[in-house]
Amino acid sequence: MPNQFSEVTDAELRDAESQIRAAGYTVETVGRIQLARILGPGMDRRAQTILSKLRPKEKKQASPILERKLQIESQQLKKRLRDTLSTQVLNQKYQDFIAEVAEAPRHTPEWVHVPKSGRPKQGMPVLHLSDAHFDEVVDPKQVNWLNCYNRKIATARLKRFFEKSITLCDEYLKGVNYPGVVLAVSGDMFSGQIHEELKETNEDALCGSFAYWIDPMYAGIRMLAERFGRVHVVSVTGNHPRLSIKPRAKGGVRDNFDWLLATMLQRDFRRDGDARVSFTVSEAFDLSFRIYQTRYLQTHGDQFKGGSGIAAELSPMMIGDARKRERQQAANDPYDVMIAGHWHRRINMERFKMNGTLKGVDEYAFRSNFKYQRPQQSLWIDTPEHGITIEAPVFVKAENEGWERTKTADARAVFEVAA
Repeated sequence: MPNQFSEVTDAELRDAESQIRAAGYTVETVGRIQLARILGPGMDRRAQTILSKLRPKEKKQASPILERKLQIESQQLKKRLRDTLSTQVLNQKYQDFIAEVAEAPRHTPEWVHVPKSGRPKQGMPVLHLSDAHFDEVVDPKQVNWLNCYNRKIATARLKRFFEKSITLCDEYLKGVNYPGVVLAVSGDMFSGQIHEELKETNEDALCGSFAYWIDPMYAGIRMLAERFGRVHVVSVTGNHPRLSIKPRAKGGVRDNFDWLLATMLQRDFRRDGDARVSFTVSEAFDLSFRIYQTRYLQTHGDQFKGGSGIAAELSPMMIGDARKRERQQAANDPYDVMIAGHWHRRINMERFKMNGTLKGVDEYAFRSNFKYQRPQQSLWIDTPEHGITIEAPVFVKAENEGWERTKTADARAVFEVAA
């Protein structure tokens, strides 16, 4: 007979199981005391060992709180898995889109810098479009009735920019042969969401703004193509439509809705088979290009800091221009004229040209006592013989945009109260 502490054998386990069934019990129902009686005297300790071997180990029951915690963790892990898979799909689509855009030619077409033989009085119109700040809302009461801006007004002003540019070329500059037109888009086409007050007051979120404004931009460029036959768009990004609160150096261009707008317009014209329109979308914050013999450097202008003195924006622009010229000269890529936006004031100098704004004065400019200028953009003619010759503003505000009546009614109400 085995002692209390010897190892339980398989034969002993089978024998014990047979005796349990013979006694009318099962392994699950028999207790230690009953099993000891079945096995015989002196088998108390042995019965406990045999019983533990025969019975399957019971799963430890988790508390309701622990079960709920595990359930929540499981749901969170499943959600993270779904999000990860979804992100991978979106990333792949984005990479496919980038690859598609990268295949498009980015060189400047020959007609932009080579004069057409046999045609006298040639001149290339250059339209400078920047600082539209689409979907920003300017309340006229908050700027002492100097301006008003919203999606409806911006749509009208953008249309007016394209129409008036054509009118200037056709009716004010007669006798010039135009081989095409260059449209320089210099950033801040959207106001974006980098400031809390913009998030609170903009007409739409950034993606919603993009969905609306790509069509009016497409229509405007096509309008130019219908009149001039060929359009070349050169584009850099501004600081407002970026996706990060803090400006980025690495990857900052592609992290910007100005870049996305230009690349999507490029894709749309290419898919429509419209060979009249070509694009150069910069992957850097600056872009070098040439029209005839004039070498340009296009930038937005937010890299230049300062401007609080009596010279205002001229000081940072002159310093920035000097630094860029030194950099470009060292890189064997010099330029003659720098064009920029950002400062919302149209100024033409021999070395650089600053653009105005489609938006006009806003609450920030009014509070900061910046110099007032009517909403306007720029146009100039570049000729093969003399470079930049004729320059003109393109005034984009109509004489009556509708909101001016509110000012008159508001003033009348004040006088009536005073009376």
